[in-house]
Amino acid sequence: MNSELIISSIFAGFKPVFPYLILVFAFVISITLLKIYLSNKFKSRLFNNTNFEAVRLLNKQEVKVYEALVENIQIQSNGQYRVFAQVSLGEILKNKDHSSFNRINQKRIDFCIVNSDYMPIAAIEYHGGGHFRGNYKERDEIKQKAVEYAGLVYHAIYEKDLNNIQKHIHTEILPLLLQAQPKIQRVYSKSQRIEPTFEI
Repeated sequence: MNSELIISSIFAGFKPVFPYLILVFAFVISITLLKIYLSNKFKSRLFNNTNFEAVRLLNKQEVKVYEALVENIQIQSNGQYRVFAQVSLGEILKNKDHSSFNRINQKRIDFCIVNSDYMPIAAIEYHGGGHFRGNYKERDEIKQKAVEYAGLVYHAIYEKDLNNIQKHIHTEILPLLLQAQPKIQRVYSKSQRIEPTFEI
């Protein structure tokens, strides 16, 4: 049997299933194209409105507080303390109880002071004129209790304190930092991250 006969006999054997193979091929192509279409359609609908705008991280009064904290705590301590602005409580506090954690997860504090190991030790809030709106008492209490349960310092700076902010930091905040006793839970993982926790 020559090669032409072999090839023709092979094609003759596959001839009955050719329509099915074509259908399978067409189905696979259709599914692939549909996935690409839906993926592009979903990407284009990630937002109802794409007119995002950048806003200032801090207002003018908060900038004054932040710069005073950096100058009088971070710089003068030679890096023993560092100051961060607009910190999410969900990033610095942990709780095994999901309900308790969810109450603070999306809340943030104006300023967080950490030690040289980047362990949070204090939450500093600035209560300016626009702070006292809505359910501010409940918001403040939730943040304060969660922070204090974790052994961190909670301290509020008021608008009247801006007149002599440096003195306020030295007489009111610095002594509190020495008293901070954050509760630490060692997490044995690849990162060996040490995370604070609090109990209710």
